[in-house]
Amino acid sequence: MQSASRVGRPLAAVSLGFIVSALSACGSASEAPAVDAATVDTATVDAPAVDTSTVDAPTVDASTVDASTTTDAPGDTSESDSATFPCGLNFTCPSGYRCVGLSTTRCVRAAAVGEPCRNGPVDALYCVPGATCEPVGGESRCVAYGTEHGVCRNTDGCAPRCDPGLGCDPGTHCRPGIALGELCGGAGEFCNEGSSCQDVNGTSRCLADGADGGYCRVGRLCDAGLLCQGSNSGSATGCNREYFRCSRGLLLGEACEPTGVPCSAGTTCQMSYGAMRCVAHADGTPGGRCRPESPRCDAEAVCDDRGWSCLRRVPRGMPCDPTGGTTACAEGDTCDAEHVADGGRCVAAGTAPGADCRATESACDGELECSTFSRYRRTCRTVARAGDRCDLGGVRTLCPAPTRCVPATASSGGAAISTCTAPIAETEPNDRSVRARALVERSVLYRSSLSASDPEDCHAVRMPAGSSLYVETSVSLVARLFRSSGVEIGRWTLRSASSGGPLAGSARLDPAAIGVLRDLAADDYLLCVSERGDVTPRPSVVDYTLAIGVLP
Repeated sequence: MQSASRVGRPLAAVSLGFIVSALSACGSASEAPAVDAATVDTATVDAPAVDTSTVDAPTVDASTVDASTTTDAPGDTSESDSATFPCGLNFTCPSGYRCVGLSTTRCVRAAAVGEPCRNGPVDALYCVPGATCEPVGGESRCVAYGTEHGVCRNTDGCAPRCDPGLGCDPGTHCRPGIALGELCGGAGEFCNEGSSCQDVNGTSRCLADGADGGYCRVGRLCDAGLLCQGSNSGSATGCNREYFRCSRGLLLGEACEPTGVPCSAGTTCQMSYGAMRCVAHADGTPGGRCRPESPRCDAEAVCDDRGWSCLRRVPRGMPCDPTGGTTACAEGDTCDAEHVADGGRCVAAGTAPGADCRATESACDGELECSTFSRYRRTCRTVARAGDRCDLGGVRTLCPAPTRCVPATASSGGAAISTCTAPIAETEPNDRSVRARALVERSVLYRSSLSASDPEDCHAVRMPAGSSLYVETSVSLVARLFRSSGVEIGRWTLRSASSGGPLAGSARLDPAAIGVLRDLAADDYLLCVSERGDVTPRPSVVDYTLAIGVLP
């Protein structure tokens, strides 16, 4: 029995030594079991002399020494790693290990960046913190966050999500994206880190952060001579670069709408020489900025709905500005005009097409119908028939369903005539791979659909020299325009602008605002539309109408 006693002591000492070293690697030594090294007589360990037949195992007090290496971690812990030890509160894993588990957490060996790994609930081989197991070249390897194939870093917009030359794809992984200056905006497309997809001279391209029209860089920084302008969303956290853009501020005389860029100090955005421009006026005077205190404008003027500029008051029956940029009719009156480019006259509510509806029971005179124009406005309109003339703004006429107002090839005084056009069915197949297709030579409205098996619709459009192209869809889509040579000349993300009224679902490409669609060279162009990649959830089939206007 003396032999058994001598053997039992070193066995206990070896087991405790392992536990102490393991727990010391994970956390504070004060958490480890106390061991009196003075009682351990290592000199008595003579392994070759051990006679296992004489060992009396019951003399070992197992209740005081837990030398078991059996893990109680759940199934997501690799059973192949025998060297496991607890982790969690006050215990961190050493280098080369990772803390895993659910109700029970343990440190397990983890593969380094670049080493093979395994995902799965059984016999998983984990990666070190800061890396995930990703497919690379046909096999799974540990890839660091922000590197190629790796998960995008979660920086909340305050630091790069991916390494230089990479972008964060819709699946939140880093891989090579679209380079600076290249066309973007298609489904699933993304720009490299440090840039974003923005409108550049009328088409979507990858624009560097800090450039004119681009997102501000971290710290609200812009290129020399530019200002970071914008404001945070009320629920936003972090750096939120998408709310801030760089701009130089428009100079005196420059067009200010629809750019969305503010005028520079001392000027204000007003109608001038047929366009909204930055003009100089004293605060409170007609055309000037509204004063911050009362009275905000002089007696002959009123502050506009946006609270930006003072508008000249116009009495009923007198000429007015239908854009609302320089004048305001008397309270309750409306500036009536067939087109915003034409001069209008102030009319009483309910008395003419385009006038606001009366608040009384007889909202509109005669056969005029009161209907919703926007969320905040109801107007009196003429109820048109298919083929009747209409106004694209939907202020004066209401086209009957399923027609829509489409600008036609015919013109009146140099302006395209718009008519209530009935839709025709698209001809399938009509994706980009189709070689022979019917040519669109006059304005048309297509009734179309997209699905997983039919993700793209393309139409060949023959444009005379100097003509313009107008495009409108009833849902949010991505539009791309190609020359007959196959060269892509424009890409846009069309987003539905309103949820009610005559323009419900309208998403437009207007040549008046997009230069690349004006004064086209004589050629056969290919217009292709597809679903936006950020629309979720997607229905199985998306039905829509597509208006193509060939304008003089």
